[in-house]
Amino acid sequence: EHAEASRINAGLTINQVRIVQSKGFDRRDRGVLLNVLTLDWQPLSDGGHVTLVCSDHRALRITVDQLDLSLLDFGAPWPVAQRPDHRLQ
Repeated sequence: EHAEASRINAGLTINQVRIVQSKGFDRRDRGVLLNVLTLDWQPLSDGGHVTLVCSDHRALRITVDQLDLSLLDFGAPWPVAQRPDHRLQ
């Protein structure tokens, strides 16, 4: 038997950032919550690029000195009707 399906918001912190490039953002809209669809890491000789592809045709490319991330849940979870099924291929 499965527990009730739920969702929760989470905050992603990316440390040691040098450059942030964005696509599809209005910098005046500071309160927007992002739905991250994919996160990609491209290592370079002196750090790398973290690319976040988000819903609504938004994306961030973040140049960092090294990969140093943390993800923390915040707020209360809320019930959802269906449990996601994210199968790895």
